[in-house]
Amino acid sequence: MNNPCWDAGRSENSIMSISLCRLMIVDDDDDLLFLMEQMALRAGVFSEIITALGAQSGLKILGEITDGSKWPDIIVTDLKMPVINGAEFARHIRQTVDGARTTVICVSSSLDPQEQRASLEAGCDAFMTKPDDLAALRQFMSSLPSRRRKHGDSAAVQT
Repeated sequence: MNNPCWDAGRSENSIMSISLCRLMIVDDDDDLLFLMEQMALRAGVFSEIITALGAQSGLKILGEITDGSKWPDIIVTDLKMPVINGAEFARHIRQTVDGARTTVICVSSSLDPQEQRASLEAGCDAFMTKPDDLAALRQFMSSLPSRRRKHGDSAAVQT
């Protein structure tokens, strides 16, 4: 899967390789959503940050984007959400033309290997435990292209 963020003409190991990307964060916990948004803003590496309180809201926001160039390049979604969980959210994303090129990272406090496997099978590019600091997530995202070459199209990583 090609993602324009990884092909921005910069070193794939540099955090600058994602500086032109649009990020979407989806979580059902408004406090964690706000915290992750603030950390992403402070990181200063995204051109746009979109937040959605829950997967239903995320799907609604994505459905309203009519210009494919405005679609998020990276989506970070919580796994355990009511109504539509993160794996099902990823499955919905993968059914769209624009979603096929989006990097989807599922995060959870769960260490259950079956949940990790299910999220990857649903279309997530990676699974990681919820970081205490967005720097861990940012570091992971910057290394995703090299991880994907090593491990195929998906990777399960715990930080």
